[in-house]
Amino acid sequence: MFEEVNHDLGLAFTYTWTSGNRFGFIRQSQLLNTGATDVRVELLDGLRNLLPYGVDRAAQAELSTLIDAYKQAEAVPAPVPESSRSALS
Repeated sequence: MFEEVNHDLGLAFTYTWTSGNRFGFIRQSQLLNTGATDVRVELLDGLRNLLPYGVDRAAQAELSTLIDAYKQAEAVPAPVPESSRSALS
């Protein structure tokens, strides 16, 4: 379990990682108000710098800037962002 505590805001964020066949990487997280007053929080969550499917370590090591150019993240109507590779036209 990983934990980050912000004493000034009175918030603690904890998370753990697991994996599964259906969803791949799974993160379970919790945001806890440790302060004495109510707080309003807007939260944006996601994974950064995922390696696109089909890219091996050698290609990532030699062509990382080019591979980064083909990454994109899209907001979809579902609450989960979708990452993919795209070809430039």
